[in-house]
Parts: sequence; structure tokens; C-alpha cells
Amino acid sequence: MRDKLLITTDYAPNTGGVARYLVGYAKRHGIDVLTEMAEGQGREERVNRKKLLWGAWPEWLPLLFWSFVYSRKYKELVVSHILPVGYAALLCRRPYTIILHGLDVLNCGRNRWKKFLAKIILERAEHIVVNSKATGELLYKVFGNPYQYDIQYPLIGPMGERDDAAKEKYSLGGLKVILSLGRLVRRKGQEKIIKLMPNILEEVPNAVFTVVGSGPEGKNLKVLVEDLRLRDRVLFLGKVKDGELPSIYSACDVFVAPSLPSKDDWEGFGMVCLEAAYFSKPVIATNTGGLSEALEDGVTGFVVKDDNELLEKIILLLKNESLAKKMGGAGEKRVREKFLI
Repeated sequence: MRDKLLITTDYAPNTGGVARYLVGYAKRHGIDVLTEMAEGQGREERVNRKKLLWGAWPEWLPLLFWSFVYSRKYKELVVSHILPVGYAALLCRRPYTIILHGLDVLNCGRNRWKKFLAKIILERAEHIVVNSKATGELLYKVFGNPYQYDIQYPLIGPMGERDDAAKEKYSLGGLKVILSLGRLVRRKGQEKIIKLMPNILEEVPNAVFTVVGSGPEGKNLKVLVEDLRLRDRVLFLGKVKDGELPSIYSACDVFVAPSLPSKDDWEGFGMVCLEAAYFSKPVIATNTGGLSEALEDGVTGFVVKDDNELLEKIILLLKNESLAKKMGGAGEKRVREKFLI
């Protein structure tokens, strides 16, 4: 009988933070994975893919079936998200660890029945793992009980070498590049940087804001850019492939994660902050969720509390190249020492 099996519906080639977290977790612990089918995905070592979700209610019924089938081969299970994967943990009658990301905790807290079931799943878990201190505090806030948990921060894999491909492709040479990477949803806060750009340009006339990602807020952001006459100073690069990320990060002078607090969503950690630091870039993040844990305030970048401080720190790092280089170097050292797979 094998040791452990990770069961999840969110895994590579999905590009979100949860999927990347779980890839790092599986590699860190050397465990097998049962996850959702992926179009065009070939055979992968230690990864088993089945159709875990379908269109009819309950959509997670295939998840229960395949989890039961595969769990017979393993001593222990690791499940990601309380619901619905936690149902599989109860069904399979194996010792299990549950990984919490934040949004899953929030979602369970909104419904009395879900919260009741989630408490059972949490109480029967052998171990609880959270992706940040902030998510652990959220667990207490929603469920009240002082659950014991372990914090396991995300890990990233080696991401390749720095190169200038993006600077050439997007004509960024000679410009001071502010970069944001993430879904184009209101919570991610790209709108704040766009609104600050006129003030930034007064101090740094060659500044440009590059936005990487796609999502429902994209249209509104582009309208805002037109209204502020910033067409040449805000670039929307869309969703880029993982292979392009080294050159995208290499092209920027400062990375920003300007997320907003949200009662409907959660910023568990901020892996993009680690990725930017990997390429020796200083990071500025808002004090939201677990974002502040992704950097060391005043050493690898800045954690800011409001828009005025956000503006101040962006201008400071764009104008003070020696400080930006020092913070970027400290960030790269921190990532290589603590956050590499």
C-alpha cells in the first residue's frame, strides 16, 4: 500500500495560485495526485487524471467515486478545500490532512448547512494545513474553535533565466515598468494603479503600467484607461504562457500587488510576489489577506496601507534605482533560501 494521495479539483495546468500551491505541495512531500482531466495533458509521473466533476447535481459525485476507488491503494489522504473534496475524505475512511486556502473557508461560513458539514470534516482531520497566518486567523474567525494547524507557505520551482524578450516584444526599452500579474477582477486592484498613473507620470514621465492577466474586469479597466488618456502608458498584455513569465518579470522595475479587501474573496498569500522576487524585483503589496507574508516589509519591498502610501512607494522605487536593486536582491535571496521547491 502506498503512502499518501492528494485529491483536488484544482491542479496544473490551471494557472491560479491554488493550483500552483498544490503542485509545490505535492513535490515537497513526494506524494501522488488524483485530479481533474485536462485537455491535451499527456501522461504525468505520479498524477492520475479522471473526470471528477460533471454537469448534473451534485456535480462532485464522480469525485466521490474516483476518490473511493483510488484511496484503497493509500494509507493516508490529503484533500484540498473543505468542500466538496472534504466529502471524499469522510467517505474514504482513511486518515486525512486538509489544506485550506482561505476562500474555501469563507464559502463554508456563508451557509449554515455547509458550515455544519465543514466542522465535521475539520474535526475529523488528522492535520490541518493553511497557506498563511492570515488564513489560519480566518479559520478561527469563521469557525470559532481553536483548531490546531500548520502553516505551509507556497513554494515555487526554478523559473528560468532573466531575458529581454518581453522588453523587445512590447517596446519597453527605456521605460520604467510597473507590473501587475493576476486575474482582472475588481478585488485584484489594478484599477487603483491606473488611477494613480497621472500622478506617477508627473514624477516619472517614462513610467508605464503593464497588466498581465484576463478576466471580467478587463473591459472596465480599458475604458478607464481611455477616459484618463493613458492609452500609451497602460499596456494590457492579456494572459501569457508560463514560458513567457521570465521575460515579463525581467522587464519590470517594480512589481505591484494592489489587492483590495473583499468579503466575497480572499487573498491567501500571493505567489506572484515570490515569482517577482525570484527575478530580483522589489515588490509593493497592500496589507490584505496573506499578501504581507509574501514579502519582508522595508527589506524586499513595501507593505502599504492606503493609496497615498502606494503612490509614494511606487515613485520612490522608480526613481531610486539603488534602493530598488537592493530590495530586489534581498527578495531573490529570501526566495531562494526559503521558497524554492
